[in-house]
Amino acid sequence: MLTLCFQAVLFLNAAFAQQSTDAEKSDSILAVLTQLQGSERLDALKTLINLNYRTLNERRYTRMYIEEAAKQKNIQAEGWGRQNLMSTYYAQFETDSVFIVGEEAIRFNRQHQLYSNVFYVRQQLIKRYLRDGKLIIALRKAEEAFEDAKELQQNILMGLMLAVIGEVHYFMEQFEEAVGYYVESVEMGEKSRDEETSLYFVSNYNYLIYLSRQLKRPDEMLRYTDSLQVELERFARKFPDVPMDSYHFLLAYNRAITYAKLGQSEQAMQAIQHAETFYNPQWNNRYHATQINEMYAEYYLLTGNYDKALEHIGSLQKYYEDKGPEFAFQFAKKDYALALFEMGDYKNAAQTYSDILVRKDSVNVQRFYAQINEFRAIFQLDRAEMEVRQHLADIRHQRMVNKVLSIACFALIIIVTLVLWNRKRIAKKNRGLYLQIVEQDKLSKELEAERRKNQTNAQGKQSEPSENETEEELFARLDFIMKERRLFLNPDIKRQDVAEIIGLGDRALHNYIKNNTGANFSQYVIGLRLSYACELLLTVSEKYTIEAIALEAGFSSRPTFYRHFRAKYELSPEEFRAQSKIQKISENQSNQSHPRIPPATS
Repeated sequence: MLTLCFQAVLFLNAAFAQQSTDAEKSDSILAVLTQLQGSERLDALKTLINLNYRTLNERRYTRMYIEEAAKQKNIQAEGWGRQNLMSTYYAQFETDSVFIVGEEAIRFNRQHQLYSNVFYVRQQLIKRYLRDGKLIIALRKAEEAFEDAKELQQNILMGLMLAVIGEVHYFMEQFEEAVGYYVESVEMGEKSRDEETSLYFVSNYNYLIYLSRQLKRPDEMLRYTDSLQVELERFARKFPDVPMDSYHFLLAYNRAITYAKLGQSEQAMQAIQHAETFYNPQWNNRYHATQINEMYAEYYLLTGNYDKALEHIGSLQKYYEDKGPEFAFQFAKKDYALALFEMGDYKNAAQTYSDILVRKDSVNVQRFYAQINEFRAIFQLDRAEMEVRQHLADIRHQRMVNKVLSIACFALIIIVTLVLWNRKRIAKKNRGLYLQIVEQDKLSKELEAERRKNQTNAQGKQSEPSENETEEELFARLDFIMKERRLFLNPDIKRQDVAEIIGLGDRALHNYIKNNTGANFSQYVIGLRLSYACELLLTVSEKYTIEAIALEAGFSSRPTFYRHFRAKYELSPEEFRAQSKIQKISENQSNQSHPRIPPATS
């Protein structure tokens, strides 16, 4: 059967057509290889790979190609080289190496988005599972690959994977299902058809011909054979330099089998003779020789020459028992029994049929246990994968928790640092404000003392205004009376009441206060109350609450006191009191550290 590897088919034809000169060509290329550089060197190495297809040298030249491509940083070339290296292990049946090299090729090509190479390698690995009898794993891998191709929305890749699923069902002897997948693969490929995809359709039609044969549908065999011929003609137009003998042989072989199934002996013989004109014994491929035996066996069964038919069927049995799938061997065995029956050798025919049944039962039992073991292996693999995934999930979760905790700790450190810094900043600011308030209070008292000193006793204690008093003297007398009599402590004090006490008009009092302080009467009174409150905060015991001090200073409520205190001094009463306490402690410690020395006495 053809594989779906386009390159491999091209190389196979080149090898078949020119094998006698391959060694000479390889030697001539090797002689000049060291003189070549760049793309010419890569092309020469690729030609060496083609000339040594399916030989031990192919692997060596492929590794040289990969190294040269990596040296030139040619990603496309390196991707193809890694793909082809896997094919060299596949062709030489090195199962373990196939999967190791194949996974490396997939990883590289996927990393560089060379998806055609990725899916070709996946296809080959699935075929390896098929050859090893791991049908369930092959089916699961093929379905996974199809879903990946669907995500890429590339029709040719999806069609390629549908064909692989069809091949798995073919090996499972589920021929109807296999036909459905191959037909769907053809329809998918038609959406992205071009001349370069002809081999894609060649492979699909070749499988459809074979499946129609198993299902005994000769009309469909003829239809798919005609389609195969169209695709080969397209391919020949696209690649005129590619030898086509093996393709013509394949087409003639399918026509011979088809005509034999249709009962057209003359056309069948013509097709056989046509196939033989293209057959080259130097191909050294036993499968092609087996196809010749197959054509003659079908022809002789049709024409009643059973002795000749038995001769060719015997060769088919030997080949399929060694190389082919079990169902192919069973079909050859049935043809052998049929020939014996037609010859009248009923005893041997019955024995052959009996052998077929016994072998089929034995194979079914072996297949049953093989599938049980495969399911067991899959179950263990899935469980191991699940445990790995769970372990990785636990690690990711723990890392996430650690990361969150680290971030939280870091954030907490920052918050604590900011809080401490802010507290220090606020404490420094409050200390400055406290000292400023104390200094202002000290200056106010000195100013008040100076005012009193400048006034006469009579004028300072006088309640009635005199005719010669200036505006400043009138305000000084007002301020004296307000503080002396503590009029501002009355929360219900009004400007009219103070005006009557002073002996001034209400408006005149407003002007005096405004001109000397820049504030109105209410603001003036609040200022007196706040100064008195500061005095209380500095002198009274801490047993007195802030609310008690507020009421004592003439404020109607604690919130009002707070609002005015903060508006004027930029800190709260508690902060003022706390700074006062800190200042006292600091002064005491300073006095203890530096005690005052009493003056010397004479």
